[in-house]
Amino acid sequence: MTGMVLRPLADPVPLFPVSMAWRHGLRHPGLDALTAAAGTLAAEGRWLDRPPGTWLPEADRRPGASAPAADA
Repeated sequence: MTGMVLRPLADPVPLFPVSMAWRHGLRHPGLDALTAAAGTLAAEGRWLDRPPGTWLPEADRRPGASAPAADA
């Protein structure tokens, strides 16, 4: 298309973490299958390995850490 320009991402490349969440105490065979599949795919695809040259906010670097509260 005329007027369109492709710009590659420059270093550092941002990461976009994705999480799964479900209600505490929920028991369902579909949930078990989903979490098992996600774990297998993550291991096979090395989804949890941070590629070199990427940027990740400090709050996302520590598993279980919550993001800082917004100023009121």
